Amino acid sequence: MNSARSRLFPALLALALIIPLAVGAILGLKPANSWSGSGAPVDDSATPAMNGIDPAALVSARQAAGSANTQAGLLKKGTDQLKDGTQQLRDNAGKLGDGVNQAADGSQRLSQGMVEIQAGTGQLGQGATELANGIDQIVNQITGLEALRGQMLTAVDQADEELKTSIDPRSKKMRDELAGFREQIQNFQIDDNTKAQINRAQSGSRELANQLNVPGYAYHDGIYSATKGAQQLASGLGELQNGVGQAVDGVNKIDDGAGQVQNMAGQNQGRIQAVQRALPITPTVAAEEAAAAGEKPGPMLNPVHALLIAVLMGVGGVGLAFITTAAEGLSKRQQWVRRGLGGVALVLIGVVLCAILGGNLGVGELLLAGVGCALGLSTAMLLTQVAIRLLGARGAAVGAALVLLAEVAVVGYVWANSLNSEGHGVWNVIANLMPMNYTTMAISSAGNQGSVNAIVLSLGLLVVLSIIAGAIVFLSSKKEIEDYREWDSASVGRHAAGA
Repeated sequence: MNSARSRLFPALLALALIIPLAVGAILGLKPANSWSGSGAPVDDSATPAMNGIDPAALVSARQAAGSANTQAGLLKKGTDQLKDGTQQLRDNAGKLGDGVNQAADGSQRLSQGMVEIQAGTGQLGQGATELANGIDQIVNQITGLEALRGQMLTAVDQADEELKTSIDPRSKKMRDELAGFREQIQNFQIDDNTKAQINRAQSGSRELANQLNVPGYAYHDGIYSATKGAQQLASGLGELQNGVGQAVDGVNKIDDGAGQVQNMAGQNQGRIQAVQRALPITPTVAAEEAAAAGEKPGPMLNPVHALLIAVLMGVGGVGLAFITTAAEGLSKRQQWVRRGLGGVALVLIGVVLCAILGGNLGVGELLLAGVGCALGLSTAMLLTQVAIRLLGARGAAVGAALVLLAEVAVVGYVWANSLNSEGHGVWNVIANLMPMNYTTMAISSAGNQGSVNAIVLSLGLLVVLSIIAGAIVFLSSKKEIEDYREWDSASVGRHAAGA
């Protein structure tokens, strides 16, 4: 029971190892990052052993491929900018189309509204004409009343003169009545202010009727011109709407074509880079080419050689873990001392191999490669120790052998094929879940002046894996001691109770 508990604790801690490996898979480092500062493949990734061709005979081809790669990069950059521009044009064209559609709809409503206003103006004109005619009749009647008043006053005066000489006794009474009637007629008159208002109403109503109903007047002609203009605007915007629709379709086709050109430029760049990767080169030829160009030759390390050194570190780390653990009569301290000495020896062998297999490697590159070898070896050794804690010696041996075979197969496949192609899809993702991939990445980056991201991330992930695995080993050992003490105390208590 205590044995099961002692193994359950490191098993739970081992789940933390998934985190850095998952981070590495998400970051998606590629082998090309280890020999190019920008992550793009370069022409120093193959060796004569792969092609069987004298690299010196292909100097001109490599120079032409390098120039073609530069031009392809410029073409790719230009097509990217073209695609960005056409995409912006497509977005703005869509907005323009929406605006024109809204304007066309608004012009249609405006035209319909002006037609209704024109019809209403005609109806208002008819009513205003009738009103003006009615006011004219009223004015004429008022003028007639003025004339009738004069005639009535004349008639009253004549009647009064005739009654003045009459001998009829009723004449006096009749004359008095005529005088009262004459006074009423005299007082019945329209003052000048009222006449002026009536005249203004007459002229105003006639002007209104003319403006609304008679061609040639400003309002009448303005309404008809506005209606015609609104109709022409609606018709023009309708034609513009059709034209903009065709233009938007054309812009969309241009954007689609730009996308195809962008893809073709990317494929062209990838093919040229593949040609570069396929052209062999050796450190000697690279030095001669650099000297001819007046430049200092850069460091070189075949990525496949970096892979073989990483395999050596992985196998050596696993072997040290099993050999020192299986050795009898050694304390924990002695085991770790032997692991340290063996690890130093293996790291030195790895650095020497880098110096022999690489070219133009300085002290800095060799030291950085040594750090990668040390971290790769320690990671493999500590992970093996974790496996021994979880599975026991036999189970860990089988598991370590299977893991090493899987790492060599997958990582070897990815790195070997990276010399001839850029992407590996799912295999690259799987390789990024394996520690050996980051050991290879660190060694290859150090030997080829790879990108800073590749060096930092690969070394950082190896450090994190080593720390987590070391913490699991340390804490699980401490847990075993505590479990043993607890079991030993319980056993002593049972013996004492039996006695």
